[in-house]
Amino acid sequence: MIHVIPLADQGSVAWDAWQTRGRYISWFNHVSHSLMSHPTEVVQEPPPRPPNQEVIIEEDYARERPDSLHVIRNIYDITEEALREGEPHSYYHSMFMRIQEEVYQVIEQK
Repeated sequence: MIHVIPLADQGSVAWDAWQTRGRYISWFNHVSHSLMSHPTEVVQEPPPRPPNQEVIIEEDYARERPDSLHVIRNIYDITEEALREGEPHSYYHSMFMRIQEEVYQVIEQK
């Protein structure tokens, strides 16, 4: 059921608390919106973890991570082989050359 105040009884809009009829703000805070004006103290606790989350975290840390430098050297070797076997003026040849230039900087630093 919707309760609507007839237009004749509405009066003017109150933009400030002092423009309201007597005790309206008090009624609004204590009766209409009592949960907003008197919130109970909420203790912020982290939500419980799913039971398998610890296992997932342990497995993730236990996984062997590939050595980045080893991966970069493999990329360099693959592009070197493609350059030897490919046509010197093709699109891929120039792309492999650019890859090798970038990768070579990392290999030389180690």
